[in-house]
Amino acid sequence: MTPQTIRRWSVLHRWSSLLCTLFMLLLCVTGLPLIFREEIDRALTGTGTVAAATPARSLEEVVATGSTLQPDRVVQFIVWEPETPGQITLSMAATATAYPSDNISVLLDAATGEPVAGGDAGIMELVLKLHGQLLLGPAGPPLLGLIAIAFLLSLLSGIVLYAPFMRRLPFGAVRRDRGVQVRRLDWHNLLGIVTAAWLLVVGGTGWINAWGGYIFQIWQVTAMAPTPPDAVIRPPLVSAGAALQTALAALPGHAPAIIAMPGSLMSDPGHYAIYLRGGSALESRLMRAVLVDTQNGVVASVPDIPWYITGLLLSQPLHFGDYGGLALKLLWAALDLVAIAVLWTGLRLWWRGRGVA
Repeated sequence: MTPQTIRRWSVLHRWSSLLCTLFMLLLCVTGLPLIFREEIDRALTGTGTVAAATPARSLEEVVATGSTLQPDRVVQFIVWEPETPGQITLSMAATATAYPSDNISVLLDAATGEPVAGGDAGIMELVLKLHGQLLLGPAGPPLLGLIAIAFLLSLLSGIVLYAPFMRRLPFGAVRRDRGVQVRRLDWHNLLGIVTAAWLLVVGGTGWINAWGGYIFQIWQVTAMAPTPPDAVIRPPLVSAGAALQTALAALPGHAPAIIAMPGSLMSDPGHYAIYLRGGSALESRLMRAVLVDTQNGVVASVPDIPWYITGLLLSQPLHFGDYGGLALKLLWAALDLVAIAVLWTGLRLWWRGRGVA
């Protein structure tokens, strides 16, 4: 690699890093508790699962109860989280067609319909909005996507620069006799190259998740009729509960994941979009969609899920290490702490003005 090429890669690494470092520090700090979100929520709320023998109220009764808690909002999504089978989450927006970034979550006991501690009152919901939107509403995800691109450029340029900068030193060398700045540079290089693959995974899945709404809208154009902002939603003649039963009959062996109400981001004006999870460990991370007509309750279509939606669905749990139980979460947390060290040492190197970062 020629000196001119190294110089160009160094400029790319320096400026891409400067663009994203402070944001990435915030994301790493907020991401750490989100890795253990389920465990923290259980500890804070003291909620558990409902016994299987408990007779659950009808979905319509549960939704009606939740709607009284936010009378100025409408239900956009009804969500079943696999980690909390005794609960239902209502995601409520100002209007049926509003973008869901400002939605309020209401957690309800599936058996009684009573509110459950948590939802938007919980501290973890605030941390999630800070991590996923920077508290900027709809403007947050596009900005986070650009930050993720800058971070990936910083990573790739750092990997390219590692070999020429460290070619005269053994792998993992930290020159303790060369002063604080050189020692900090060596630690930055070592921690960065050791965690490079993980950082690429987290950065890549973060970019996919940040722009997930746009990815979903691409599929929506082909699979269902897009909803104009001024669309008039006809009142459904078929209840959401009846539509769910129709969808479950169309895809046996599946369980409910999300009901997207007519006009929402994940549906269209004339259908319930019923998203169902499969029964296996892998299929539980994926979803199939069933469109049920709101006027006659007939299955309109069962659209195929394209590869880019599959990638989006798989990237969401991978981003937080939610695949291998507590062991993987602990590994993710340890790597997150290392990432904070990489970002902090890189920022300190630039702040000292040496130009060697």
